Amino acid sequence: MEHVAELARQVRGSARELVVELTERSPNRWRKDVTPELEAWFRANGYNDLDEQLDTDEVVIRVKEELAQQSLLDAVSPTTLARLCVPLARAPASW
Repeated sequence: MEHVAELARQVRGSARELVVELTERSPNRWRKDVTPELEAWFRANGYNDLDEQLDTDEVVIRVKEELAQQSLLDAVSPTTLARLCVPLARAPASW
């Protein structure tokens, strides 16, 4: 288990990156058949970074759609939109 803990430190606690590493590089003494159980545990316990992340363009599209539905698209400058969307693109899609 120490190998898995070290791997978790290397990926800075990212559940998604840990699952990828365990799937692709299965460390010594790690049973690959346990990885899906670990992933399910992460999901059940709120580790949302397992969700697919959106790129900046996808975030901009979604934000613009929402602003348009609220009749607010003209109220937000392109600069403000960019300042909002870049950090959102780094967040999990479930946010």
